[in-house]
Amino acid sequence: MRGAIALAAALALILPVQALAAPLQTAPLLWERDDLGPAYDLAVSPDGQTIYVAAEQGLLALNASSGENLWSVELGPALSVDACAKGLVAVLSMDSVTAIDQSGAKLWFISLKESAWSGIVAWGPNCSTLAVGAKTSKAAGSRGLFALVSAVGVLTCWFETEAPVTAVNWSPDGALVTFALGNGRIVATERGCVQAWTTAPRTARFLGSDRGSVSWSPDGSSVAGGFLSTTRGELALTVSCYDRSGRTLWTSAPLTGPVSSLDWRPEGLAAASGSEVLLLDDHGRVVWSTGALGRGINLVRWSPNGGVLAALLDRRLVVLDSSGRIVLDSG
Repeated sequence: MRGAIALAAALALILPVQALAAPLQTAPLLWERDDLGPAYDLAVSPDGQTIYVAAEQGLLALNASSGENLWSVELGPALSVDACAKGLVAVLSMDSVTAIDQSGAKLWFISLKESAWSGIVAWGPNCSTLAVGAKTSKAAGSRGLFALVSAVGVLTCWFETEAPVTAVNWSPDGALVTFALGNGRIVATERGCVQAWTTAPRTARFLGSDRGSVSWSPDGSSVAGGFLSTTRGELALTVSCYDRSGRTLWTSAPLTGPVSSLDWRPEGLAAASGSEVLLLDDHGRVVWSTGALGRGINLVRWSPNGGVLAALLDRRLVVLDSSGRIVLDSG
């Protein structure tokens, strides 16, 4: 992910819904930075004032209104970043997990037992616990790691996983954290690192891609994940949904492409399936589809206040309203 496109995605997600009311042919350019090098991940502060960029040299903090540098922290390649409401910013680099405050001061760090080649950090809803998932080797069929860390830097648990961790998502009440593995398994863990349940591995998740997603329903009663699975003896790309005990509630009809991203809000379950964006209802039925938008979609995210959905492609950003109509396209 290049810096300019990553920042365009962040800006679209914090634009007020009113600004997207009329159809647009091109995105309104607020500012552009093309001097950041590769950007591997980003996060927006809860107040919308700061954009945190996980970049090649470490973490960058930018003014969301102007794009100007606020501060930077050298960490080496930063793989993932997440910000929470208590002013804490967590960064995963290849050799450590670091917590930083809003001024750029390091609060604590934990060295990784193995180098991470990709990964995710995700704060729990009340910012008391940080979940960390990673891939620990470049090689195909590599393993991964999962850890929980308290807000003050105390390592609660750490264990190796049989496949890379491709996604992490907390239940809305913060009682459970789910993570997806590259072999198709979904694991639900309590904050004390007690495994609540796990699914069986599926067939070649996401056609060999490291991307994956799990997403909890807004009421916290269920969690969904995307799979390449067997339906009536044939391979099919589907979304499956589980209750809090791990019991399967439903599996969608076969979709058109690998499910690389999910985001569940009251408006519905948004899914990136190949080159399409789909909206599924609470029973896994397709409400609408955009049709092919071009290259495969990397990410879908609802805006914080709902109503609009951003889809990030390779060097292109598309924003949809809740009916699937394109209201903004960066081209």
